[in-house]
Amino acid sequence: MNLLLFAGTTEGRELAQELLRRFPAEIYVCVATEYGGQLLPEHPRLHRQTGRMDGSAIRDFIRKIQPACVLDATHPYAREVTWNIQQACQETAVPLLRVIRSSSSPAQAEVVPSVEEAVRLLRQTQGHILLTTGSKDLAAFTQIEDYPERVFARILPSAENIRQAQALGFRGSHLICMQGPFSVEFNAALLRQIQADWMVTKDSGKPGGTEEKLEAAAVAGVRTILIGRPEEPSVPALPMEEVLPFLERQYLPPAPYFPLFQNLRGRKVIVFGAGTVAQRRIHALLPFGCHMTVIAPKAVSPLPDTVRWECRPYHPGDCKGADLVLAATNQREVNHAVFEECEEYGIPVNVADCKEECRFYFPGLVREGDLVIGVTSSGTDPAQVKHTVQRIREMLQKEGRP
Repeated sequence: MNLLLFAGTTEGRELAQELLRRFPAEIYVCVATEYGGQLLPEHPRLHRQTGRMDGSAIRDFIRKIQPACVLDATHPYAREVTWNIQQACQETAVPLLRVIRSSSSPAQAEVVPSVEEAVRLLRQTQGHILLTTGSKDLAAFTQIEDYPERVFARILPSAENIRQAQALGFRGSHLICMQGPFSVEFNAALLRQIQADWMVTKDSGKPGGTEEKLEAAAVAGVRTILIGRPEEPSVPALPMEEVLPFLERQYLPPAPYFPLFQNLRGRKVIVFGAGTVAQRRIHALLPFGCHMTVIAPKAVSPLPDTVRWECRPYHPGDCKGADLVLAATNQREVNHAVFEECEEYGIPVNVADCKEECRFYFPGLVREGDLVIGVTSSGTDPAQVKHTVQRIREMLQKEGRP
């Protein structure tokens, strides 16, 4: 399997490392600059593609490597490349997932819709300006009167960026060539050092250090202009923390369940439902010493005397305080509500009618004194589990065990 990632710097490094760790795939990473490529990890399954590509080049590259999925983790303000990736994926019929950054709070900034609007506003002001918008938009700020004196630009430390800035008339003493991330303290010290009155930044989220910039400007008493984000394309999109779990569900085969044996002596177990499936599991659990509560409006047969039965339906909050929960009612909406409540409280839960909502799987059991054997097909073949359990029992009987 091939995966194709279009990335900026921070996301490229983090996401590429996780893709390599979690997926047995060839990972192709496209970055715009040599500097971005240098930040990527060295690995035999990672393939760098550096340099800017137009729409046709992206389309041809997709056709060449035939990825299972394309990930667009480019900068939120790289509108043209995002649009080109979207068009190329549509033309090649390859799934596309946009990786989005969380947005920062603009409470401490004056928000404008574009670079051009920021320039228009700054032309009506006085004082030093710190640009933290990168090298791409430097040309626009040359429209500010006396910009060689007023404007300081913080850019990535590449020879190409420095040549571009100097060609535009920015002085070397007004170029801060550094690679982040930068702390609040560092940003504030820099603003004071250049005696800034204004700071211009973009809403680049956590990877771009936007919160640290806004806080530093407030500490240093500097006014901030925040250039708002362009509208995201109408394609499937997820925040960074949800991307990898989504890809694992889509492209990796289900993992087998690990047989974890737990001491249930004195533990609080709640079972929702008292039908055939629920009762089978109730009777299977009782020999393990747990304190069991069954919540169900009715039971198909009498429950054991050692079980506390609350003859009623499920109520929100019933799971709180439990060590283990089984949802085995005949109502999907109730089982799902139990699952969501257990997720909120961090309680291991088994949902009888939905494998995806099981945080542990109920095994087929063979027990002989302290000997306990659990059998599972990881939820794929209950008939096979039943057959295997029977074979184990027969084997133990042949050995002379009861």
